[in-house]
Amino acid sequence: MTVIRRWPLLLALLAPLCLAAELRFTLGEQQLSLTAAAPLQLEQLASLRQPRLISLGPAGELLIGSRGGELYRLPPPYNRAELLATLPGYPHHALVRGDQIYVATTAAVLRGPYASDQPLNLEQLKPWLTLPGGGGHTSRTLAIDSAKKLYVALGITGNCSDQYLHPSYRFNEQRGGIALIDETGATPQLSTFVTGLRNPVGVIWHGDTLYASNNGPDHLGFELPREILIKTRGPAFYGAPWFYHLHTNNGGWQVLPDSCISSRPPQPLTQVALPFASVDARNAPMAVAVASSNALPGVAAGELVVALRGSWATAKPWDNSSRRPPKLVKVDGQGVITDLLSGFQAADGSRWARPVGLLFAPDGSLLFTVDEGAEGLYRLSAAEGKATEQPPPIAMLDQQPGPPQRQRKAASF
Repeated sequence: MTVIRRWPLLLALLAPLCLAAELRFTLGEQQLSLTAAAPLQLEQLASLRQPRLISLGPAGELLIGSRGGELYRLPPPYNRAELLATLPGYPHHALVRGDQIYVATTAAVLRGPYASDQPLNLEQLKPWLTLPGGGGHTSRTLAIDSAKKLYVALGITGNCSDQYLHPSYRFNEQRGGIALIDETGATPQLSTFVTGLRNPVGVIWHGDTLYASNNGPDHLGFELPREILIKTRGPAFYGAPWFYHLHTNNGGWQVLPDSCISSRPPQPLTQVALPFASVDARNAPMAVAVASSNALPGVAAGELVVALRGSWATAKPWDNSSRRPPKLVKVDGQGVITDLLSGFQAADGSRWARPVGLLFAPDGSLLFTVDEGAEGLYRLSAAEGKATEQPPPIAMLDQQPGPPQRQRKAASF
């Protein structure tokens, strides 16, 4: 268990009582043993090429983007994939709003008419919003809030790129956060919302609250800084690349200046928002999903699940066994993180899967994609014969925890 912020004494005493269960999974001729937080079963639903993020269509179908350029559609029960389109520019994520589909590629959001039972008309799928492109972190994630407003997440190029998601910067340097897509004018425009994130990948609205995962910089060593999960109801600045968060021994956060960049920060250290939760550095957090019911044992309604893709880097030179292992983790209302499903990486560091996309299906099971290893779509659900209802959670995400302890270090620029 990884503790990521201060929590009430009761939570601290109860969290270690979660019992792990062995989950046996057959993949082809392989017999794999995983560790789950509750009696669960795992199945591979479909083989896909380098699939990434998942969304749910209006008729219950899945839309899945990919690193390979494919945009997939899978109708229930999700064991048959239709190649909806092959697109240039990395179609990382797609979602439907009304009768239109929106596809986020590195340099543009595409839009076109959509019907769940009809092929996609590629001639009508046109660039709708130009995005700051370029290299480095090239995935783009869409999100939609309760008012049906669209948002798009963009990472900065590298660790210390002088990029900021604000019109005061040149257009191609407006990266590093989550932008509201302003549709009030004749053409859609990026509008600053959340800034100071190096590489946000998982982005989801739950009610009036935005949750997002962020991949932090990797120039400070294998242990610093921790990867963060944010929670906000409005605009916020999280510091990157001018500042980073240090998790202190007493459960608080210290905001420190990062010496790798010399330009003046667009906002002062005192305005840097604090994370909601965090995991060890180099874990590569991907998609975020919110449970809407108690149908999946081990996860209560309102809790988050985050996919950790695992690190490419090693704690020891050339020793793959020291890489951060891929896993699925859950996050309670106080920001306490515990493992939900692990075992994707063997003791020698070899991996059979790296999870990326997440979605709770209408029946409450958890769907996730794997883009490296045994690529495809998987379903995690209650083990056969096991009850799926659980007691109410101790702390729901919609409840407001007390403010985390904050420490700051003065800095001059």
